[in-house]
Amino acid sequence: MVIKKFKTFEEAEMDLWNMNPDAEWVKKAFRLFKVMRFSKRPPVKKGVSKFRTIEEAELDREKYEGT
Repeated sequence: MVIKKFKTFEEAEMDLWNMNPDAEWVKKAFRLFKVMRFSKRPPVKKGVSKFRTIEEAELDREKYEGT
């Protein structure tokens, strides 16, 4: 992995955009999307949970994560 240094945030932000993708870049992007589509995603609990004790929070985490 190449490490790049930037002087400003705007300069770094512009480096995120690829205005002229080549065929290899497109292949890599589609391969990544394909892998992401078939990968198992961990369940995400929506909202905020409030617990009275740490033990209650740990029990909820174990129940939700299945550990």
